Amino acid sequence: MKPDFSDAWYNKGVAHAQLQKYSEAINCFDKAIELKSYYSVAWYNKGATLGNLGKYKEAIKCYEKVNEINPFFYDAWYNNGIDHGKIGKYLEAVKCFKKAAKLENRFFRNKIFYWYQFLSLLN
Repeated sequence: MKPDFSDAWYNKGVAHAQLQKYSEAINCFDKAIELKSYYSVAWYNKGATLGNLGKYKEAIKCYEKVNEINPFFYDAWYNNGIDHGKIGKYLEAVKCFKKAAKLENRFFRNKIFYWYQFLSLLN
């Protein structure tokens, strides 16, 4: 593997994440991001991996970076909402769900879907 090839590090991170080797995955995503700081998909997958580890505040920072790079990345808005809910920031969660719903209507077919998500976080 070329040590300066960001896509190779990203793909290696995805493989580690699928094997639930989360620490190794994060290290690979970090290397990909180090090589290409605007690599939104690497930031996104790092956030998802951190979320799998229960590191929701760190995951939120990754999703915020994704949305800074690409404000149309609706999955990042959605996951950002989930993780805000997991740390008890429900109003922020709803804002993220609303943003995701505006960006990707086919994913959020029902206009009250984000409310359902919000309420399910309370249970």
